[in-house]
Amino acid sequence: MDIPKVELHSHLNGSIRNSTLKDLLTNLSVPIPRTLQNPELEESTRTLSECFEIFPLIHLAVSTSSALRRVVRETLSDFESDNVIYLELRTTPRTLDSGSVGKREYVDLVLSEMKKWVEDKGTRLIPRLIISIDRSRGVEEARENMDIAKELFKMGHDYVVGVDLGGNPTKGTFKEFKGLLEEVRTAGMKVTVHAGEVDNLEEVNDIVAFRPDRLGHFLCVDDGVWEKMEREGGDIPIEVCPTSNVMTLGLEGLGQHPILERLVKEGYPVSINTDDAGVFNTKQSLELYRVAETLGLNEYTVSGLVWGAVDLVFEGNRRTRARVARDVMKGIKGILDKLERQEQGGT
Repeated sequence: MDIPKVELHSHLNGSIRNSTLKDLLTNLSVPIPRTLQNPELEESTRTLSECFEIFPLIHLAVSTSSALRRVVRETLSDFESDNVIYLELRTTPRTLDSGSVGKREYVDLVLSEMKKWVEDKGTRLIPRLIISIDRSRGVEEARENMDIAKELFKMGHDYVVGVDLGGNPTKGTFKEFKGLLEEVRTAGMKVTVHAGEVDNLEEVNDIVAFRPDRLGHFLCVDDGVWEKMEREGGDIPIEVCPTSNVMTLGLEGLGQHPILERLVKEGYPVSINTDDAGVFNTKQSLELYRVAETLGLNEYTVSGLVWGAVDLVFEGNRRTRARVARDVMKGIKGILDKLERQEQGGT
C-alpha cells in the first residue's frame, strides 16, 4: 500500500544498498561474496548464513567519513522512495578514517547529513536518530555513547530522540547496562531495548521490569512474560521486523512467527519495520504486504497498523508529531475513499 508510513526500527549501516556495499568493498580490494555479485538478488535467494556474512563486511566498508555520508544520504532516499515520512534510524557511534574521526564526530556527521537532506530536498521525510549501545562492546564504550546522547539531548538537538540497547544478544547482560539506561531515561530520553532475540527468559523479565518505552523484536517469550507485563504497568509497544525475524529464527515462513498474529489480532501497540533493509533486501511497504498476505489482512486493517505506529514515535515536538499524524491520516483516507468507490462500482 502506497500510503505514508513511519519506520521505527532501522539500523543505519544495515540499510546500506547492496550496490553501495559492493562499490565500497571493491575500492578496498576486498573479495566480493557471492550474495553481492548481483545487487538485485531477491531476499528469497539469500540464506541466513549469507545475511550474517554481510554484517562484518559492512563494518569494514563503512569505515570512512565519505562512506558514512553516502550511506546516510542513500538510506534517506530509499525510505523516502517507499513513502516513509518519519524515520528513526539507529546507529552505534564508532571511529572513522583510521581513528582521526571520533565517536562524537561520527554522530555529528550523521546529524549533519540528515539536516542537509531536509534543507536541500524540502522533503516530507522527517529523519530522526537513536544512538545505540552495542552490548558486545562492554559497559565503558556504552557509557561513551550514552554521554554523547545525553549531551546532544541536553543541547536540545531536534534530531536526537532516543537511545537503544542492541548488539549480539549472547554477549553481555541487560543488567550490566541497566544503570546507564536509567541515567538517560532520568535525563528525559526515550529508551528502546532489543529483547527476546534468543531464549533467555530471565533477561526478558528483567527488561520488562525496567519498562523501556519500546521493545525490539520480543520473540522468545512465554505466557509468564506477558502476564508480568500486564501486572506491572500494561503493554509495552513492540517493534516487529517480520523478514528479519523469519531469517534470524530460521523459520520456514512468516506464518511461523511466534508473536505477530497475536499482536495484530489483539490490537497490541506494534510497529512493522525493516530492521536491516539492505541486508535483508526489503522495504517497509514489502514488510506490510507480507504481513497482510500471511495473516489475510485487508486494506483497512493494514491502514490501522500504520496509523497505530504513529502513536509510538519518539519525536517530542508536538507540532512535528501532529504533522506526521496529519499526513498519514490524509494518505489513509485517500486509500480508503478509493476502496469505497471501487466497492460501490465507481472508478
